[in-house]
Amino acid sequence: MVKQLRLAIAVMFVAILVYSGLWFTAAFQAEKDTVALLSSWRDQGIQIEHGNISHSGFPYRIAVEIEDFDLRTRSRGLDIHTDQMVLTTHLWTANHWVAQISGLEAKFADNTLAMRDGALNASYKLYEDGQRVIAIDSLLTNDLNIDRFFGTVPPQLTSLQLFLRFGDTDKQAKEGLYGERYLDVKLVASTDITSLEATGGISGPIIHDWNKRELENWRDEGGLMEFSIIDIRSQGGRVRGNLSATLDENLKPLGSASMTVNGGENIQKLLRTTGINPAIIPSSGALNIMLQNGRYSSGTDAAGQLKPVLD
Repeated sequence: MVKQLRLAIAVMFVAILVYSGLWFTAAFQAEKDTVALLSSWRDQGIQIEHGNISHSGFPYRIAVEIEDFDLRTRSRGLDIHTDQMVLTTHLWTANHWVAQISGLEAKFADNTLAMRDGALNASYKLYEDGQRVIAIDSLLTNDLNIDRFFGTVPPQLTSLQLFLRFGDTDKQAKEGLYGERYLDVKLVASTDITSLEATGGISGPIIHDWNKRELENWRDEGGLMEFSIIDIRSQGGRVRGNLSATLDENLKPLGSASMTVNGGENIQKLLRTTGINPAIIPSSGALNIMLQNGRYSSGTDAAGQLKPVLD
């Protein structure tokens, strides 16, 4: 009995030593890999600055903390600051990381979209087939602020979830007009009176920055943005449909949108805030919009000028 007890204690002691060794090895490696990743991004021309990087979490989790993190692309396609970012995983979930982010300030497409959030969660998972999935949840939204929203009135959100699925590599057009899809997107958001769900993706080569060369290359190599589902509900009204668009030679949207509008004054008001000519918005029925020749139109009636996505 005494021998068995001693053996059990010895086994437990060895197991603790082995686990501790594995944890510290993995934790130091995670910190080292994070530093190496940021360095590789700098080598690609991305501007990155940060404060202290450290690890913690023993014995249950591996956490890498990055303080005062700043990331900017050269042409301001992406500009992100966080006060603190804690990346967490476990020994048995090495391909799945969860990020707790505080003090976020983010700007996209040369400040066309800008937001601030006091705290949010994100997760990253790498699958065996090379697919990468990122899920973002804004948690409490009393500290979420949308400062700019594509030239329209910024919404005051009460919830926000974003799901992104990336392909393994850049995909070029092989047959037909458009390239293979490299990014799938699902957005779920709401305000006090309105809810939105949008599902779609982007095809063609990856856009690395927001400049003329990158956008023209995306367009010329089969770039296409598609939303197969756009579903907006507000105070009894609803608009549902799809959107497909690329860019013309002047970097203006080129494509079409097909919607079904079902009543609701708030839906009418919402569509007007996007810049759509009120004259073509039905109170109920089909709304088909063509984007071409630098203009948008419904049927044969010209309805208004389109702006280039890059000034």
